[in-house]
Amino acid sequence: MQKITDILKYVEPLEDGILKADEEKHIIELLQDGGWDELGGNCVEKTTSDKLYRAENMRLEKPYIKFDLERHGGYVNGSTRSDLHRWKIDLEKGTAGIESRSYRQTEPRDKNYNAKQHADEVSKEILNSEDKEYLLWNISKTECSIRIGLLIPETVKQTTIGRRKRFRESLKNILGSKGWRLTKTRPLSTFTKQ
Repeated sequence: MQKITDILKYVEPLEDGILKADEEKHIIELLQDGGWDELGGNCVEKTTSDKLYRAENMRLEKPYIKFDLERHGGYVNGSTRSDLHRWKIDLEKGTAGIESRSYRQTEPRDKNYNAKQHADEVSKEILNSEDKEYLLWNISKTECSIRIGLLIPETVKQTTIGRRKRFRESLKNILGSKGWRLTKTRPLSTFTKQ
C-alpha cells in the first residue's frame, strides 16, 4: 500500500474540493504507477490503471478521492452513449468502487420515429397495389414482400431493430384489418391477400 500512502501524504495539505489540474495529474500518475493495483475493488468493470487518463472532475473529500470515468464499450459497439462511472477511492481503507453510474450522449440521437404513421402510409400503398422500389409484388398483386431496409435504413443497431419491429407490427395490424395476413417474416416480411 506504499503508493496509496504516498497519495495520502500528498493530499494531506490540500483542501477538499475540485483538484487543480497539476494535483489531479500527480494523483493519476501515482495511481498508474502501482497505486491502482493496491486498491481493493479496482477491477470492477475491468477498469485498469491505463484507463485513468480519462478521469474527470477529480475532487477531494478526505479521506476520499472521487472522479468520473467515461467508458466507451457501448459507444464502440454502436451506441450513441458512453457509460459514465463515478468512482470513489477510500485512501484510509485502500478500496475503490463505483459510487454511481450514468451515461453521456456522445453522438446526437436519431430523430423520433412514428412507426404507426409510417405503417399507415405503406399500408395505403399496398392496398392500392402501388409499385414502389421497396414493395415486391407477385404477378397477380395478391402477395407483397417489403424491403424494409429501404424504408427504415440501418442506423444504430438497437434503434434499427426496434424501429423495424414496431413498423412490422403496426403494418400487420393495419393490413390484418383489411384482409391481408403476414405469411413470412424472413428473409422479407411478406403479406398475402386473403
